[in-house]
Amino acid sequence: MNRFSLNDLWMMYKTRGFILPIKYLLECWWFDLSRGVSTHHRMQTNEFLEDKIQKKHSVLYMSSWTSVIKSSTKFAISYLREYETRKPILVDVGSGKGKVLLAWCENRKISSEVYKIYGIELSSLLFQVCESNLKNFKRKLIEPCNLCEDILDSEITFKNSPYIFYLYNPFDAVIMKKFLKKLSQDFIDGQNFILIYNNPVHHSTILESGLHLIHKFNYWHPNGVVNFYSSKEQS
Repeated sequence: MNRFSLNDLWMMYKTRGFILPIKYLLECWWFDLSRGVSTHHRMQTNEFLEDKIQKKHSVLYMSSWTSVIKSSTKFAISYLREYETRKPILVDVGSGKGKVLLAWCENRKISSEVYKIYGIELSSLLFQVCESNLKNFKRKLIEPCNLCEDILDSEITFKNSPYIFYLYNPFDAVIMKKFLKKLSQDFIDGQNFILIYNNPVHHSTILESGLHLIHKFNYWHPNGVVNFYSSKEQS
């Protein structure tokens, strides 16, 4: 497993200037250090997946920026509140080492306004790291449900509640199309859900599926760019 080093900071500086390594330290490294968890070490697909097909359609593991997780989730919850009286269910698609789950369950405003939190991770290795982080985490205000399974085979019943899905670019366009098709099949007509897509590489694929772009966070770096899609067109 590759470990984070000063060389990583140096490479960030060479490619993006001094702001990126500072952002990384504040958004990723400090989150782990201050909470006694381990989420920020980057991993290539061959380090956490063995199946050749899974590796082909997956991307490297990186942790989302803390501020992006919190601001994007709060926006999605606020948006849904205009149309829904029921509390939403949050699902982190490709939960990795648990950074998004941890950020959700420690935040009082987020945890008090949702019904349930799910994490779904394909890699058993990343799942085990996530389970360890959740076990050692002392700031949980709500207990997440963490599942080790393929999102395409997930048996979560997408019924009777509005949903918010968080994706930090977890897979390629092939799996994205299958995931969106699953949502179209699983959700009943008129049911509302929001897709939070951090680093939205496959934006066109999502629009082709029939979802509607409702908002966007722009930023100078892809890690800070977030697109928001809804099953219902904004009125």
